[in-house]
Amino acid sequence: MIDVNQEAWAVAEASKLGIPVIGVLDTNSAPEGIDYPIPGNDDAARAIALYCDLIARSCLDGMAAQMGSAGVDLGAMEDAPVEEIAEVVADAAPAAEEAAVESAGSKPTMFTEAPADKDDLKKITGVGPKLEETLNGLGVYQFAQVASWTNDEVMWVDDNLSFKGRIERDDWIGQASELMKG
Repeated sequence: MIDVNQEAWAVAEASKLGIPVIGVLDTNSAPEGIDYPIPGNDDAARAIALYCDLIARSCLDGMAAQMGSAGVDLGAMEDAPVEEIAEVVADAAPAAEEAAVESAGSKPTMFTEAPADKDDLKKITGVGPKLEETLNGLGVYQFAQVASWTNDEVMWVDDNLSFKGRIERDDWIGQASELMKG
């Protein structure tokens, strides 16, 4: 609840039903009946927008983490572009130029075909079979590739996966670095 004073009836009803209450407490608010108090301004529109945005992002991150830990392939839930790699090398140059124009950031070093020492990218939390296939289609096969991405390269891969923020949110670079250690 944003304004616990104005929503006193809702606080009382939630307490009566045993529903935990999360509330923003301003200097004029009492913490009685609030299970999870958040000290802050409950009058400013920008502050309220910030609280709502943070709560919404936390909910989405929690749902994504729960689904990922349950084995749901989040990559299969959205159509991600798959780039054909097995074409003639001469045709690959114009395709790379087109991708660079359409994508933000800079394209990291990619393999043109699967190396013999290919890693199981599904060991990275949030990467399932479908997303691994998409990464392989882009030319990503090894933890070392992921671990070496710069911020600019993360932007490019993020843009080509159609999952804005996934790489940073799930800390793929940190996970890949740990997986490389064994």
